[in-house]
Amino acid sequence: MAIYEWGEGIGYSAWMYAGIAARMAQVYRATKTQASERDSKATTNSPILSEVEIRTMWSYFAIDKLLSCGKQRPAMMKPEDIEVRMPQSEEDFAFGSEPREALSFEDLVRDTSLGRRTSSSGFHFCIIVRGLDIWHQIHSWIVDGGRRQPQMTQPDNCPWNPTSQWAKIKEKLLRWREDQDPRLKYPENKVATHVHFRQGEVFAYINLLYYLCVIFMCREYIPLLPIAEREPRGPIDPPFYSEEAPLGWWRQNTDELFEAAAQISYIMRDLNSLDITLHTPFTGLCVFTAAFVNRYVVTFPHMHRLGEHELRKQLAAENLVDLEKIAKLWKLGEEWVHVIGAAENLYDRVTSNCAQSISRCRSDYPELENSVCYAPIGGLYSDKRDHTRRYPDARLKAHGAALAHDRRRSTKITQDRETERSQDQPSDQPTPDPFSGFDTDFTGDDWRLWSFWDDPHLLSWDTSTIGL
Repeated sequence: MAIYEWGEGIGYSAWMYAGIAARMAQVYRATKTQASERDSKATTNSPILSEVEIRTMWSYFAIDKLLSCGKQRPAMMKPEDIEVRMPQSEEDFAFGSEPREALSFEDLVRDTSLGRRTSSSGFHFCIIVRGLDIWHQIHSWIVDGGRRQPQMTQPDNCPWNPTSQWAKIKEKLLRWREDQDPRLKYPENKVATHVHFRQGEVFAYINLLYYLCVIFMCREYIPLLPIAEREPRGPIDPPFYSEEAPLGWWRQNTDELFEAAAQISYIMRDLNSLDITLHTPFTGLCVFTAAFVNRYVVTFPHMHRLGEHELRKQLAAENLVDLEKIAKLWKLGEEWVHVIGAAENLYDRVTSNCAQSISRCRSDYPELENSVCYAPIGGLYSDKRDHTRRYPDARLKAHGAALAHDRRRSTKITQDRETERSQDQPSDQPTPDPFSGFDTDFTGDDWRLWSFWDDPHLLSWDTSTIGL
C-alpha cells in the first residue's frame, strides 16, 4: 500500500503506511522473541526469526528509508535499532542453508572486509539495504535545507572540507560503491550480461540508486538558472561561503552531476533495448531526475561540455518517453511529465529575448520560496489534467488563491528591485514582468521548479488527502 500510494502521488498516506508496516514488523519480532524465551524447548542456537522473516524485516526497513525524509516525515527504523542480522546470500537463501555468520548492519559499516564480502553478486539485497540508508541520509539532508541549513557557510561545513556533513555523507556513498563487486558496476559491465543470468533488474536498481544519490549530492551546489554564468562556480544566491573552493572543485562537482544523469539514461536505454519493463515509482524518480538534469545541460551547455548539446538533447527526449510510459501506470508520473514541461517552458524563455526578465536567484522570490514548502505538491493541475482526483475543489481553490497572492507579491518585489536599479537610467519602457503571459495561479510553471529543487519526490504531504 505504501508503494502504491507513492505511485499515486499521495505522499503523506504512503509515509503513514510505511510507518504502520515498520511498527508491525517491530511488534512481530518482539512477540517472536518473547515466545522463544518462554519456550523451554528452545536452545540458544535456535534462530528466533527465519530467513524469510529476516528479509521481510529488512524489506520494511528499505521501504521506510525510501519514503521517509527530513524533520517533517522522519524514518521509523534506524539500522542500529534493528536487532536482526543482515540477510544471507541469495544462493544460501534459495538452498535453505544455515547462515555462516550473523552480521549486523553496523558490522558491515565498521569492517571494510565484511562490507566487501557482503557486496558481491550474491548479496544484492544487502547492497540495496545499505544503499537506501545512504539515500535516506542524502534526501533528508536536502529536504531539511541542504546547504541553506544554519552554519553551513562556516569553513568546517564547506562541502570541500572533510569535516562537513556533505563530505561525510558523500564518503559513505563512495565507500558503499567501492565495496561492491566490480562486476556489479555500470557502465563497466553491461545490463545484457546480467540479464543473461536473470539479474538484470536488480543490477539496474543498484546502479540507478547510486547515480541518483550522486545527482542529489552534486545538484545541491548548482544554480537553477545560471543565466549570466560562463562556467560552474560558487552559489549565485545566498548563503555564500566565507572561503574559496579548491581550484576545479565546482567543475568536478558539475561533471559528476551530469555524468550521473547520462548513466541513468543509458541504463534505461539498455533496459528498453532488451524489452525489460522497469516502470516503478523509484525508477520513475530516477528518470525524472535525469531528464531535468539533461534538459539543464541543453539550456546551459557552458556548465558542462559544449560538444554534448545534441547528445543531451537526445537523452532528454528518451527520458521523456520513459516518463510518459510510467505516467500511464502511476499518477505521480503525470506530475513528473508536467514538471519537465514546466522546465522546458522556463528554459525556452531563458534562451529567448525575454531572458532578462527572469531572475536567476531564488532569493528574489521570498514568498514563492516559502510557499512551496507547504503546497500540496502532488496536486498540480492544468486544463489538460483529470480534475476528478482526490483533492477537494474548495481546498485547491483556497490554496491556489493564496499561492497566486504570493506570486503577485514576489513579482512586485522583483519589480521594485528593478525600479531601484534603473533610477539612474530613466526609460519609457515598463519593468518587465517575469510571469507575463503565463499562469499566475496555483498551476503556474515556475514555482513547480522551485518545488522540485526543495522536495524532489513531488509528493503531497497535505493531511486532508488521507482517506479521500
